[in-house]
Amino acid sequence: MKVSASFYMLDDSLDLGYMCECPDIMEVQGQEFLILSRQKEENCKEIIFAGRMDYKNGRFLVDGEAEKSLDEGFDFYAPQSFVDESGRCLLFGWLGSGELEYQMSQPPVKEGWLHSLTIPREVYVCGKGLCQRPARELKALRKGEQSMECKGVSVIDRGTVSLEILAENLKGQTVSYEIGGALKVCYRKEDQIMRIQRKRWDSPSYDEKMLPLGCLDNMHIFLDYSTAEIFINNGKITFTSKVYFDADTQIRIFSDEKIKMKTWLLEVA
Repeated sequence: MKVSASFYMLDDSLDLGYMCECPDIMEVQGQEFLILSRQKEENCKEIIFAGRMDYKNGRFLVDGEAEKSLDEGFDFYAPQSFVDESGRCLLFGWLGSGELEYQMSQPPVKEGWLHSLTIPREVYVCGKGLCQRPARELKALRKGEQSMECKGVSVIDRGTVSLEILAENLKGQTVSYEIGGALKVCYRKEDQIMRIQRKRWDSPSYDEKMLPLGCLDNMHIFLDYSTAEIFINNGKITFTSKVYFDADTQIRIFSDEKIKMKTWLLEVA
């Protein structure tokens, strides 16, 4: 017997672009969320709705607020989740998005590869939304821990390896990181906005995001050869992006007051 059916999971009046793909229904701490990856001419991005799935009628019933995003970066797409044996909701995202021209302009295309997965993340409910934190299993990759105190201008060398940076108890003070001349992460206590700039690979200009934040408490950064994943205030805001670092391996840190920071090198496969 051959059976076929078609239906809309969401109200067809919603702005779903010219295509939606990679749906995922997550159950996190007893709440349900629907994630879709929407393609539009101006951007390609995942969107998330809170609500519940009506499996009988094949509809996702959106609860209250409009769509949100899990990640504010330039290159986070098509996240997929699962629940582990301890009940955690874990997620991987596709670290690559955008229209074909944007994707094919990137340097690795000449080497025969493009894109990757994000690090594994644990998703949890915070307030009315979702937050993400690096999966605890990533701690097994750490080596060469360094603890430091920074005030004014400090410089460290990230080398050419994968690196993890953790800064805590920032208490809303001004702090900025300039990483290899290709990534700038700056928070100003005067306006409480996180400003992130990513150097383009096809021009001298930078792509920029301005993220209203409130008080900055902590920042957790994972760097690889061509990617950056940033978790701000315990993952209330995350920012995932391709970043193609050049020969400059220095990280320049500015803080107007003393901050404490840890770094680790990360083992890679």
